[in-house]
Amino acid sequence: MQQSVSVVGGRPPENRLHSGIGLHTPADVQHGRAELVRAQRQAVLDAAYTAHPDRFQRPPNAPRIPEAAWISQPQEQPLTPPTI
Repeated sequence: MQQSVSVVGGRPPENRLHSGIGLHTPADVQHGRAELVRAQRQAVLDAAYTAHPDRFQRPPNAPRIPEAAWISQPQEQPLTPPTI
């Protein structure tokens, strides 16, 4: 039962790419690997564009990693001094 729950859609949950974080896994972002992965993806895209520029309308770019990603962004609350 655990196996059927943990692998849904062909990828285990820890390996799913998330569009909200530049098509990276949460682990890549959390452990600081996202920029390296993005650079590797960009190198592949650059090579593809160099080899076959006629297949592209413009040079491709790997998705950028957002500064912040939220499921539900918390509302900013003004700081108030504690009452005694």
